[in-house]
Amino acid sequence: MIRILFFSCVVILLNACGADQVKSQVNLSSPASVRSVEREFSKCVKDVCVTIELSFPAYEEQSGLDNFLNAEIQGFVKNALSWGDRKADEYADYEEAAEDFIAVFEKAETDGFNGMDWFFTLEGSEAFRSSDLISLRFSTYHFTGGAHPNGFQTLLTYDLKGEGAKVEDNSLVLDEKRLLEIALAKFRAYHEVADGVSLEDDGRFFLDEGRFFLPQTMGYGDGVFLLIYNAYEIGPYVIGVTELEIPIEELGGVVRQPLF
Repeated sequence: MIRILFFSCVVILLNACGADQVKSQVNLSSPASVRSVEREFSKCVKDVCVTIELSFPAYEEQSGLDNFLNAEIQGFVKNALSWGDRKADEYADYEEAAEDFIAVFEKAETDGFNGMDWFFTLEGSEAFRSSDLISLRFSTYHFTGGAHPNGFQTLLTYDLKGEGAKVEDNSLVLDEKRLLEIALAKFRAYHEVADGVSLEDDGRFFLDEGRFFLPQTMGYGDGVFLLIYNAYEIGPYVIGVTELEIPIEELGGVVRQPLF
């Protein structure tokens, strides 16, 4: 009996240790512990200037998951700022990437290939958090010459039940056919396409051999599933960004349902 009790205690203790290990893997700083990094870089060559404004979340590094997300955010910012010949992974951090962006501007200006102000703005934030998923949203807006500035929306979703693995969009969608049907109805309403008129006959949109398609950017927002078509993805620049919001509770069996 004593031996049975001993081994029972050992099993309980081992299970308790295992639970602590899992808890440490999924631990993430509370929203109140997430700070915002605000940085600005600028440089002028005579009367022409470049300005970089960055704002993104940083976690307090209380766990491996915090560190993982910080590294993911750092990588995204570096990649967004990679404007010259160097690749994002060649930069030690986003500050070095920003300085190189400025160096590209200086060279273009001193070589006589510019003559206009440049700017780059990046804003990042938590768009959504449940007990098992987190979506980070980034908005970039920049001008480096040309006819007009360009902007881009990005959603990155991570699984909090492991070690923060990135969740690809095709893993979020459970029923692509049904999501396409719902998205098409939302899209037509958003752009006020007349009843009885197909998107192809409307003439404003870029289609995939005449067919509607899901965007490259999707993820979670506050109680909604987001489908974001960036400029030029499904229409000309003048159409801008098309952002469709679908309540998560309406998508049971269609997209992965977060745990609350």
